Amino acid sequence: MKYRIFALGLLFGCGAFVSNADPLPAKGPNGGQIAESGEHHVELVVKAQTLTVHLLDHKSKPTNEAGVVGAAKVTAGGASETVALESKANGVFTGAGKFPATGALKVEVTLTPPNEPAVSATFDVTR
Repeated sequence: MKYRIFALGLLFGCGAFVSNADPLPAKGPNGGQIAESGEHHVELVVKAQTLTVHLLDHKSKPTNEAGVVGAAKVTAGGASETVALESKANGVFTGAGKFPATGALKVEVTLTPPNEPAVSATFDVTR
């Protein structure tokens, strides 16, 4: 009986912990799509043939992680290309490609910090 009470307490305690997690906002602070990846949020803003990626913390605030290398695989129609993402200040990465300036895209972003696991996110973009 004691074990059942303990198990129920543990179950309800874990449920309370999960329900207090920060929900993912519908849009990022820069107006783009946002996805969760590990301990980070990744926001993607697409304008014509330019990608801007924001590496954010779980409160959607900019991070400032040094040495991060970024790339994005962009698929439009049946064609794919890899776009190098250049690191800017405050966790911002930009890159331009030759993909169509309008229409649907699938964008797979990978940001790799030194000595840490990669941060990745996939976005379906309709423009």
